[in-house]
Order: sequence, then structure tokens, then C-alpha cells
Amino acid sequence: MRLLSSLLLALTLSAATIAGNWTGQMTVVGKTRTLELHLATEGSKLTGSAGMGTDMVSILDGKAEGSVISFSIPSGAQDVPRLDFQGAIEGNTLKLTVSGKIIKTGDVVTMGEGSLQRAN
Repeated sequence: MRLLSSLLLALTLSAATIAGNWTGQMTVVGKTRTLELHLATEGSKLTGSAGMGTDMVSILDGKAEGSVISFSIPSGAQDVPRLDFQGAIEGNTLKLTVSGKIIKTGDVVTMGEGSLQRAN
């Protein structure tokens, strides 16, 4: 029972380190952009918003397990309606990859990557 409690506490503490504001550069489809994340956790549920400047959207299907996170955002494009982010925190750096599912073919393609720094 102690071991289970210790593991749950460790996961909760790791998820808590994900919460906060992050900013950095993402290269997506050959273009480098500044990405902002405002993240909160409740257990393994990850919530918040993502965007570039004032164009922020709520994240969807967010999960945080230890130092690993995943979430999606609507893309606004018809051919790839969602962008799926996966990443991990290493210290104060959050490294992310972004992929999307092409509606016409059903193929999932990696669209970019980048790293963000804790902003607070």
C-alpha cells in the first residue's frame, strides 16, 4: 500500500510541474512560429489553452502522465482539422512534436517540432 501511495504522489507531483505558462518556438510545416501554452492539471487531466499571441484556443483531450503530456487543438483547416501534440518535460523545457491526420487519406503525418520554456 505504501508503494502505491508513493507512486501516486510521484505522478501527482510530476503533473503539477507541468502546470503553468510555457512559450517557445515550433516549426510546423516549414514555418517557425511562437507558441504559448497555459496549462493546468487535475490528476492526469490536462486543460488549458494554446495559441500564437491573442489567437488562443482551448486544448482538447489533454493528458499528463509523469513528465509526458499529450493534447490536441483544432487547426481550422479542413484537410487536417486537429493538430495532435505529444511531448515531455525535461527540467524547465517542454519538447513537443505535432502531428495531424489527413482526412482524405487517413494518414497521420508528423508536421513539426519545437521546444518551449517555462514562462513563470
